[in-house]
Amino acid sequence: MRNHHLLFFLLLLFPGANLYAEHQGIMVASASNLRFVMDEITARYTRSGAPAPRVIYGSSGNLAVQIEHGAPFDLFISADQDYIYRLKEQQLTNGEGVLFAQGQLALFTHHNSPLVAEEGLDGIDQALNDGKVKKFAIPNPNHAPYGRAAKQALEAAGLWQRIQPKLVLGENASQAAQFTFQGGAAAGLIPLTLVLSPGLNQLGQYQVIPVTQHIKEPLIHRMVILKDAHPATEQFVRYLQSDTIRDLLVGNGFIFNPQLP
Repeated sequence: MRNHHLLFFLLLLFPGANLYAEHQGIMVASASNLRFVMDEITARYTRSGAPAPRVIYGSSGNLAVQIEHGAPFDLFISADQDYIYRLKEQQLTNGEGVLFAQGQLALFTHHNSPLVAEEGLDGIDQALNDGKVKKFAIPNPNHAPYGRAAKQALEAAGLWQRIQPKLVLGENASQAAQFTFQGGAAAGLIPLTLVLSPGLNQLGQYQVIPVTQHIKEPLIHRMVILKDAHPATEQFVRYLQSDTIRDLLVGNGFIFNPQLP
């Protein structure tokens, strides 16, 4: 199990090694919270006989900037659909794309943490009063959608001003998860899909943060084919929309709202 955890943290630390190394197939820019589920998806896709897509992970905001500067991606999967709409306005996409899934935010507490996940954000309030919170991890709200959702949740709970001196900001959702999984932060608000990663849910406890109660904007993940994309990209997108992949996403903490476009 120790080796499994070490591999996980190495993957979080170096998600985009050799970013633009030559690759003949599909290049996918994906929000970092999708790291492990996308690895499973691409493995299944390859077993079906299709060429293996190459997936580069990062915060949705940073990936969007890379695309704006000419990064050679074929498909963009963003944890915030507004980044896709922004790229569409710049005529960098083929249309506005399609829904991928809706993500969920979770409060995660490590086994060694003085906080209890089941107490939710109310427990953080009491822990702040008792001086038990030394470090609290979230993704950077400036360019990570899950960071913005975490900030909204903390604001709604009246905790944002008090917790700011304790914040440890991950460059993306995966790095924030790394801080909490390693126990460097007492707790963190991170993507549910990372909390549910095999073996890692044994490192602590979690509680899902309700959208309607604490988060103003649902975490709508959207995908779009980019201009001049590899011809095989459409086939991969159809695969991502299949019932098999939808079931896999649901099993990894995503939800599907039939009212979403």
